[in-house]
Parts: sequence; structure tokens; C-alpha cells
Amino acid sequence: MTREPIWWDARLIVMRALSVIDAELRALAAYRAACAAAGDPVRSSAVVDRLLDERLELDHFGRPGEGSALG
Repeated sequence: MTREPIWWDARLIVMRALSVIDAELRALAAYRAACAAAGDPVRSSAVVDRLLDERLELDHFGRPGEGSALG
């Protein structure tokens, strides 16, 4: 028996530009530094980890808009 693809289960893969990811990482780093300097609790690094994973994936598959096959 073969399974038909389910259209509502399809996931859109969005490859963002490296500069956007880097800007988000800089903003999060500044926020974390400000929290630490003020003595406020610093949140988990899970978001930073996900951004770094996304950045690494871009390096592996090519960078949209930078001469790769995707952009």
C-alpha cells in the first residue's frame, strides 16, 4: 500500500539571509549582556542555539542571494 502525500502536512522551508540571522544574534547578545549587567536573570540560550543551527545549515547548503543555487 502506498501513502498519498498529505497537503496540509507539507512544511514550507524558508532559507533566510545570513545577514538577517547575524543581526538577530547581535540583538540577542546585546539583550543578554544588558540583562547580565543589570543583574537581571538571563534567559535560556535555546533561541541563540536555534539561530546558530540555522546559520550552520546555510553554510552547508549555500547562502541565498550570495551566488548559491538557491538564491
